[in-house]
Amino acid sequence: MSDELLFDFNDEITNRPKRRKVSKGRPNTSNVAVIEEADGWRLYTVGDCGVLPAGSRLLKAEPWPIDGFIFDTEEEAREAGEKLAAYLGTNLQ
Repeated sequence: MSDELLFDFNDEITNRPKRRKVSKGRPNTSNVAVIEEADGWRLYTVGDCGVLPAGSRLLKAEPWPIDGFIFDTEEEAREAGEKLAAYLGTNLQ
């Protein structure tokens, strides 16, 4: 049996991109926004990655502050947005 068959190709990869370490002291820069759409008033997150629809990915620990992300009135959406912002430790725009 040849030694070449036991060669591990992973040993040769030396120029792998290094993972960026996320600083635990980095402040959360995402905010919660209320935007009117055709189907009602919707909650969004606004941050470094742009404007993204708020969704269940934001709900990390129970009890969850809100039951939905789309509302019939701006008042309901703002009230839920304030609860979500407090839950995430950020602000409502």
